[in-house]
Amino acid sequence: MNSLETLTLRVQDFQKIQKDPQAFVLEQEMQNDMQVWYQQIQDTLQKLSEEPTAEKLEVFRSKLDEIVEHFEQHIERTLNKIDTAQFSKQDGENFYRLLGAFRSVSEALVDYASNAKDIDWTQWREERFA
Repeated sequence: MNSLETLTLRVQDFQKIQKDPQAFVLEQEMQNDMQVWYQQIQDTLQKLSEEPTAEKLEVFRSKLDEIVEHFEQHIERTLNKIDTAQFSKQDGENFYRLLGAFRSVSEALVDYASNAKDIDWTQWREERFA
């Protein structure tokens, strides 16, 4: 239950942070990377809803770590090539907060999936009141 609550709180934090203004140029540059992350999270949640023990955590963690690492490298390259006068310091800070939110949702989902695999789901699915 704790890992599920943590996941819920991280998703709520992520939603709040998404509403903060970020530099438009950074949003445009990172749009494809964000879509890859969203799709990976969506696919994993779908798999977990169908079969909570089916997801291979090492593969999942590796994919998410790779995506977030790619984010960080892409942001650094983008910041090095653009004129920082195009966005405020606050815009940049908000964008890094968003990156942190991506990472925290990813970590919370890995933690939840790790705990979910230890639950006896067959027992939970038994009809008790027929």
